Amino acid sequence: MAAVAKEAGVGTATLFRHFPAKQDLFEVVLLGCREKSAEAVAEAQLRDDPFEGLTELLTHFVQSQVRNKHLHKIAGHRLLGRPEVDDRKAAVFDGSATLLRRCQEAGQVETDVQITDLFTLTEGIAAAAGANGWERPLALVLRGIATRR
Repeated sequence: MAAVAKEAGVGTATLFRHFPAKQDLFEVVLLGCREKSAEAVAEAQLRDDPFEGLTELLTHFVQSQVRNKHLHKIAGHRLLGRPEVDDRKAAVFDGSATLLRRCQEAGQVETDVQITDLFTLTEGIAAAAGANGWERPLALVLRGIATRR
C-alpha cells in the first residue's frame, strides 16, 4: 500500500483512512473499470457503422483486461451479488449484445456469433498476448467474425 500511496501522491495514513484494506481499494478500482466499460458500450452504440463500434468496444475490453489483469480475480468474487456491480455488468452485457445484433442485422457479422463468444475471445487474447501483441489476434478475430473478408 505504501507504493500505491506514493504513486498517488498521498501519505500512507491517508490511503488507509479511505481504504482500510487492499481489498477495499481493489473494489473501488474494479467498480471504476466497470463504469468505464459501460461508457465504452454507450460510445460504441453511437457509431453510425456498428462494426466500427464493435471494433472499438472489443479493443476497449482487451486493453482493460490487459491493464487490470489480476484485478478482476482479486476483487471480482467479493463484488458478486452487489446491485451496483450487477447492474453495471448487465448494462455492459446487454449493450454489447445489442451492438452485436446491429452488426448482424446490417450483414456485417456472421449470425452464429454470440456475445459470450466475443467476451471469451477478448479474455483469451488479453491473457495470452498481454500488453504487447494483442492487436493482431484481435484483428484476426474481427476478420473471422466479419461477413466481408
